[in-house]
Amino acid sequence: MSDDLEASTEPKMPTPYMISPLQGKGYVLPLKVEGLADFASVGSVTATFEAAFYPDYQPFRGGVGPSRVFGFSVASLPLGRNYLHLRYSWMDTSVWPPGTGQSNWYNTGNFYVMTKPVIQSPSTGQNIFTKRPVVSGSGHGGTSLRVVKADSPGTVLSTTITIPSTKNWSVTINQDLPGGSNSIVVEQSVAGYSAVHSDPVTFTVVYPATITQPRTNDVVRERRPEVSGTGSNGTTVTVYRQGGVGGAYGSTTVASGIWKVRLTKDLPEGPFVFHAETKIGTQLVGWSDPVPVTVRHPAPNAPVITAPGENSVQDQTFTISGTGGAAGATVAILKDFENIVLDTGLVKPGGSWDVTLTKPVPPGPALLAAKQYIGSGDHSGRTRRDFNIRPPRAVLQEVKADDLGTVTIKGAGYVGAELEIFYVNDSNYLHTFRVTETPWTKTYPDWLPGSYSIKARQWVSGIANQKIYSEWTQRAVDFVVKVPPPTLTPQVGTDQKPKFSGSGTRWAGHAPAKVELRITSFSNPILPSMPIVEVKSNGSWSNDAIERWDPGTYFVEARQLFTPTGKPQLSSEWTASAQVVIKAPLPSIDTIVENGLSPDITGTCWKGAVVTLIFSDANTMPHSVSDSDKDGKWIFRRPALFKPGSYTVKATQTFGGQTSNEVTKPFTVAVPKPVVTPLTPPVGYEPSIAGSGGYVGAEMTIYNYRTDRVLGKAMVIGEAWSVQLPELEFRDYQIYAVQSFGALLSANSERISFEVVLLPPTVDTPKPVDTVARTFRIEGHGSRASGSDVAQVWVWREEDTEPWARISVKYDGTWYYDATLPLGTETLRFKQFFKEQASEFTLDHVLGVVPAQPVIETPASGEAIESRVAISGFGYWGDKVSVAFADALEVNLGTTEVLENGTWSLWLLLDRPAGHPSLVVQQRFGDYLSGWTAPRPVELRTRPPQFTAPLRGRWVKSQPTFAGTARPGAEIRLQAWSNPDINLITSPAVGQDWEAIPPNELPQSEHWVCAVQSVEQGGGRVSATADSSRFEIMPAQDGDADLNL
Repeated sequence: MSDDLEASTEPKMPTPYMISPLQGKGYVLPLKVEGLADFASVGSVTATFEAAFYPDYQPFRGGVGPSRVFGFSVASLPLGRNYLHLRYSWMDTSVWPPGTGQSNWYNTGNFYVMTKPVIQSPSTGQNIFTKRPVVSGSGHGGTSLRVVKADSPGTVLSTTITIPSTKNWSVTINQDLPGGSNSIVVEQSVAGYSAVHSDPVTFTVVYPATITQPRTNDVVRERRPEVSGTGSNGTTVTVYRQGGVGGAYGSTTVASGIWKVRLTKDLPEGPFVFHAETKIGTQLVGWSDPVPVTVRHPAPNAPVITAPGENSVQDQTFTISGTGGAAGATVAILKDFENIVLDTGLVKPGGSWDVTLTKPVPPGPALLAAKQYIGSGDHSGRTRRDFNIRPPRAVLQEVKADDLGTVTIKGAGYVGAELEIFYVNDSNYLHTFRVTETPWTKTYPDWLPGSYSIKARQWVSGIANQKIYSEWTQRAVDFVVKVPPPTLTPQVGTDQKPKFSGSGTRWAGHAPAKVELRITSFSNPILPSMPIVEVKSNGSWSNDAIERWDPGTYFVEARQLFTPTGKPQLSSEWTASAQVVIKAPLPSIDTIVENGLSPDITGTCWKGAVVTLIFSDANTMPHSVSDSDKDGKWIFRRPALFKPGSYTVKATQTFGGQTSNEVTKPFTVAVPKPVVTPLTPPVGYEPSIAGSGGYVGAEMTIYNYRTDRVLGKAMVIGEAWSVQLPELEFRDYQIYAVQSFGALLSANSERISFEVVLLPPTVDTPKPVDTVARTFRIEGHGSRASGSDVAQVWVWREEDTEPWARISVKYDGTWYYDATLPLGTETLRFKQFFKEQASEFTLDHVLGVVPAQPVIETPASGEAIESRVAISGFGYWGDKVSVAFADALEVNLGTTEVLENGTWSLWLLLDRPAGHPSLVVQQRFGDYLSGWTAPRPVELRTRPPQFTAPLRGRWVKSQPTFAGTARPGAEIRLQAWSNPDINLITSPAVGQDWEAIPPNELPQSEHWVCAVQSVEQGGGRVSATADSSRFEIMPAQDGDADLNL
């Protein structure tokens, strides 16, 4: 194909778009994608589309149909958010060579791929026997799900739940479903995306039947009545007696929601409970509510009571026996006049009967009657008998004696009975009372301390007012009456001697009780002791401390000791702790002695106490001083210094956890007397006066001793201080210093003497023995100008009698001079003149004059270079510039002379492996050297490979053959020209030749590629980069055509 043919102009093509947009929708796989490519404005165009899903890259390609519609189906995508990029490529065959191009990418926006939800229960066709079934299945973990009607998705049948990570879910229908067929689906969604639905499930809801006739408590007078009700169509209803006794009484099928059945056998006489069973086929649906009714029968003669005997004593439950019972009858025993049935029993064969009373008969006289009846027929007449009913056994539930000797007895008895309490083995009762409520509680104070065991019984009046006694309590109850504790009241005065008092108990006929005190303390290791005292005749007691107690917090308890006559001593419990606080007395502040900026303070305190001091300045941190030697004295000097001024100190003392009130005392801190450091001659006319003893924040003032005139002042910033004095006269001086803080003044310092003279100038740069270039600057300091007087600095070279330079000092006291000297060693001397005064010469200033260091202009720092490289820069005309590697200064890489315009350059051939060396240069004139410059880092690369194919401007295949020359054994790496990080292929050189064909097709367009070579496996020591010629990718017109030429 001729290189002269030009490609057609590429038209701008519209972006494709989706027929059914995906953005914001939820989907289950497979996903069908349909798009439209609008290229109608171009002539003979064929097009293909390409698509890619993200974030997990999945590409698709295909042709675009004649109607510009394209589509494809996706069976696999990651669950969650996805989006799709679309574009199409076209070829216009109406021109030659054919035109090609691509549309812009179209982004669908995010859509959400989910696992399709599945309803596993209930299943289609299943019968459900509840109005609110549980629906369960599987779905997409983390999404929202709810149940809706299949034919009306807007009708929601459940709450919304979140599917757990196990993907299995269940939810209960939250409203009654109608009987019959129901169809549901589940709706699964993610916030921000449309929902997906399960397949529908249809099932049948079936209810148990209900009985509407007969009604509850009806009297049924037919032996085979009709029973009817409602139910679910098609179900079978069978009528039973509740519990199933007697088998089925009839069955039928529900139609139009109604059922009726005439019983197929007789009902038994008496109470009867209907119960209806519902089945669908052989499967049980459920049971109706039970419906109790009564079936009637006529009455027998009265039964006869034979036992127990008339007026006998009986328990509240007992058995009554008799004769005269009718066959099949029931005998009832009842309280005659109250007509209350107590119990019943069936008549035995032969007419005898026994009725065991399980309902208790009230204690006392009781008139009971017997009657009988058959089924629901009428009742017979009655026979009667009197009995004495004993009360139930009394119960002693609990006996408690409190610390004050009060005994509380709790028990249960029969309300209305008389209850008697006895000591065991004593026939005389202790206490008796009428039971007015049960359970009951009785309280008896002042019970003599000791150990006891009691029992009880109760009685009621019977026939003829005789006492009917209960049985004795089942067990005796043991209890102990303790000695009651005394009361305890402490009193504390200022004398630190507490007093204790209270009340105790005295028992007549026994020795007086005594009171003992127990003292504890968490704050004081040494505790005081108190004697045991007796309770007085009036029931009071007292105990006063004789010695002063140490300050602290004490806890005092008391107990009462009692010895009953002829028995061992008993003791009460200890009382609750009474807190006794002995306050600390005031400490004393005795003397405050001046000691610089922090005085010495002394005083007295309680032996072993800790004294706390707080000062009135801004530093309010408390300071603690311990009386560690316990001599009652303390001394303190605060480490933090005070500002000069007046202050107060407050003191408290703490002992045993108690802190005293505070005492206060004033004191004053004086401004420190400064110390002036003598000046070392010679002293200039603007000397700096320095010294020690300064106070930060004070102002230091320097005075003329003879005239008391202020010479200068400055703020003090530390213990060491200095004051710069301005423009003194050239003469003798005597001075002293005073520092002030606010309105406070220190004492005068000792005076010092000195003479003011003109000082030699200072040379700041260059320093002695420095090396300098031929032209350099001298800088220094001299005397600042005063009015019209300006200082001058004169410079002499070596032994010259005339000055080499005269320099005026600037008003700020600085001076400089731009000097030019020949190469070699120079000695300079400096002298200052000011206000008709001449200073001494400075010391000799010896300098070495050498060539200046040259400047490297190229290569730049970090620049990549090859083995043959040009290096250039600037220097001094006529000097020689030498080049070396920074790590091999002894090897001269090249030398050149600086031109008249101050530039220099030379080509270097670097015999060194690729790497990252640094270059340095130096300048020479004769034997004088400038010294090496700072290293200039570079990247040294080998020469790049060369391209021989494809030729410039040639049409080539989509997988063209690249060829060229390289270093023998090198590895050639082809890279994308626009992005060297994209590797097309790696190929080794054979000899000095290399050839490579990329495994992937290049897109149809104009191209360049680039190549590098490396002489190490893995891409080490990479060469410089070589660019190929421009070439074009076109489809081959003939399968055998060679387009790589």
